[in-house]
Amino acid sequence: MSPGNLYRYFPSKEAIVEGLCQSDKGRRAESFAAFADFLARNGDLTEAMRLGMREHVLSKPPEKARMIVEIWAEAGRNPRVAEITQALDADVLDGIERLIDVAKAAGAASAALDSRFAARFFITLIAGFFKRIAVEPGFDPDSETEMAVGVLKGLFDGALAPVPAPAGAEELKPCATR
Repeated sequence: MSPGNLYRYFPSKEAIVEGLCQSDKGRRAESFAAFADFLARNGDLTEAMRLGMREHVLSKPPEKARMIVEIWAEAGRNPRVAEITQALDADVLDGIERLIDVAKAAGAASAALDSRFAARFFITLIAGFFKRIAVEPGFDPDSETEMAVGVLKGLFDGALAPVPAPAGAEELKPCATR
């Protein structure tokens, strides 16, 4: 479909982005439910992570990853798109946090794990994968899955945790442009 023809169905770029985000919302709910179901049936968090990442992230074609990265770039330029993506990110963060709580309740993750920290870490990792899928022609999903599962296993076992800032440390501030 040509870009001009899109505007027959959507009044603005923001409406297109919103439509894309809404269409993914149903798929996210299905993904979260499938993960929780797999974990409940098998109790194997490592395999649930491996399957989930392969199916919902690492198997995405570069074109899909490029579209996601382009939406993020547009969010940096357009406050309305930023609102849409921030709401989407908040929804995803909450969903991942709930899944981590399910894993903790099932004994598949450390009870001491900070679920919010783990969800934020997971989102950061996945965002990096989308960027790499989008721009690296030689991206190898199989080797990256094993690396990610190893890191996430450490996270869920309680080996990774946030490090508090030292007392009196200065807060980072954005650099001024010159």
